[in-house]
Amino acid sequence: MITPNPRLWSDFDGTAVGLVGKADPRNWSKYPLPGIEGYAEFLTGVRASGVEVAGVVSRRPDILLRRMATARSITKLGFGEFFTRPEQIVLAGSEEAKGMFVVEQSRDTTTGMLEDNPHKLGAVLLDAMTRPTDDTAPSHPIVLGVVSHGRSVEYAEKLYYQALGAASGMDELEVKTAGESDRFSVLNTRSMTRLLVVPLEPYSRQAGEAFGNIVTGMAA
Repeated sequence: MITPNPRLWSDFDGTAVGLVGKADPRNWSKYPLPGIEGYAEFLTGVRASGVEVAGVVSRRPDILLRRMATARSITKLGFGEFFTRPEQIVLAGSEEAKGMFVVEQSRDTTTGMLEDNPHKLGAVLLDAMTRPTDDTAPSHPIVLGVVSHGRSVEYAEKLYYQALGAASGMDELEVKTAGESDRFSVLNTRSMTRLLVVPLEPYSRQAGEAFGNIVTGMAA
């Protein structure tokens, strides 16, 4: 069986568009939300590295108003060239459902995911990865790209210690640094790295290519 090319999925709020308060009416009616500078250039760089830009997966509820608003932001902010099909916009409805979607994607190929709250999504990923699994379902590495919003390093470190807790007492799991100050793997098995956390540089085409090269390297 031929493994598909690696894919990238992206969260939306705080990753593609700027964060606004929950009570802010712009969440619902004043669209588009403010785009994060360099996001489109970053995706262009990822695509140039040979990684497919697969779509957006968000914890937003899958209701008509949210779906329309998300689609409008994507179009108005110039992201439409990357997300052309309705199935590329996945509103999962919860952090757990979003995480399980990413896990399911990793059964086909190495999967990159852009995230600004890695300790939240990562907790779901760690739980799924440490459960007994069906050996007939292939699983490939997940590369979690942490978007820098001031607290990203703090959140990545929190995920690291969550992984240490998940691995304690289980001989088949290992948590370690990857040997570089700005990148570390948080969960390994004897045969492969399962989850790699990568704090990202500010969005740019060059940063996208660098992240894409890490994803393709994990797929090799």
